[in-house]
Amino acid sequence: MKIPRFASLLLLGVFLMSACSSSAAPTPTPAATLEAFMSLPFTDIATNKQVTLADFAGKTVVVEAMAAWCTNCLAQQGQARIALQKPELSSIVYLSLDVDPSEDVAKLVQYEKDHSFPWRFGVSSKALTQALAARFGSQITYVSGIPIFIIGAGGKVSTLYSGGHPADDLAKLILSNA
Repeated sequence: MKIPRFASLLLLGVFLMSACSSSAAPTPTPAATLEAFMSLPFTDIATNKQVTLADFAGKTVVVEAMAAWCTNCLAQQGQARIALQKPELSSIVYLSLDVDPSEDVAKLVQYEKDHSFPWRFGVSSKALTQALAARFGSQITYVSGIPIFIIGAGGKVSTLYSGGHPADDLAKLILSNA
């Protein structure tokens, strides 16, 4: 039996409409939920290679904007050293990201060597710093204010926190955003 062309088009339309009207929302893919800045590169000083925050997907990442000249940053990093010794923070990725455009990898390598901090250090690209400023405001580049943000393991990005955090408070802040 031959179905008239009009009827077959009508059936096709009903089928497509029912398929599109599902009440379940599509599950977003990880790439669809990434914020734009997460795919922009920075230089990892341990490898001298370009990496992105998206490379740490599935992990909690603490990003501390800093500069090698910043004494407040150094003081906060001392508190971070203590906080990161807590067993519940053992899987955290802590990244000190140099956002000062006048500093380079060699300067940050020397800084890390001088202080022997046991986490990642990176030099932000101009594009990444601009994207962070667009997302968080210019406060992200005011490193003396010790700006940090946290990307939870599920990809949720915290607000920007600033000011010094004693080790216990820093640990609680990280865990509350993990």
